[in-house]
Amino acid sequence: MVAGTDKGEALFTHPMFRKGTPTHLARRRQILDDVRKRFKLATSWYWSTVHYITSEQVSDATWEQIGNRCLECGGCSYMCPTCTCFTVTERQVGPADFERVRIWDACALGGFTRMAGGFNPRRAAHDRRNRRFFRKLAHYFIQRELSVACVGCGRCVEVCHGDIGMPNVVEIVRRTTAESERHEPAAS
Repeated sequence: MVAGTDKGEALFTHPMFRKGTPTHLARRRQILDDVRKRFKLATSWYWSTVHYITSEQVSDATWEQIGNRCLECGGCSYMCPTCTCFTVTERQVGPADFERVRIWDACALGGFTRMAGGFNPRRAAHDRRNRRFFRKLAHYFIQRELSVACVGCGRCVEVCHGDIGMPNVVEIVRRTTAESERHEPAAS
């Protein structure tokens, strides 16, 4: 692990953090390889969408179309095996004792990016959809994890009442972006 700051590095000296051994890392790679073999829905058709999203070619109108279909239930995030977002809060454990805890949260939910004072940079649903799918399909994640952040399990499809699970969003992005490319004048 790399914290990025001296204070963070100092935190890693706490006994609750242990350094991963080569055995741990090999076991992690084996688990990931095994899991990837179990999923039947191929994700190879995501690559044009990865290109569109990474190169910021997806129009705001497309994100709004996707966002307008979202009911903001968070089901897609909570069912997704690759979603790991959390928030930190405090809970009372005694009359005057509190503990800070990390609880599961979702970038799909309205309060996820809300800051102190109430400001929310991602107030609109389509901004949160943009972030969720950018996170899942952007090139930076692929470089880090050597895979898209979608394993093709279809859980999001099963729980989404707005019909914007990953396969549908990929199709919407591909279709609308390809259509806009066809209608743009050729560069001279």
